[in-house]
Amino acid sequence: LRQLNGSDFDRAYARNVGIMAQEEALTAFERAANEDGARVQRFAASQLPSLRKHLAWARELAAELDRTSMA
Repeated sequence: LRQLNGSDFDRAYARNVGIMAQEEALTAFERAANEDGARVQRFAASQLPSLRKHLAWARELAAELDRTSMA
């Protein structure tokens, strides 16, 4: 990312940082929702809908940035 500027940076950041961070968070919470420990399980499971929504938004942002740069 250091070598990128402007819209090139925006696209790379959205794809590589935004999406990857959301995927990693979702995976960690999915794992926690299936492990032992009722309190952790309930908390992790309660967060999954929001995390899935955030991942969808990150993907939409990356797609929008790709579309606008091609126009």
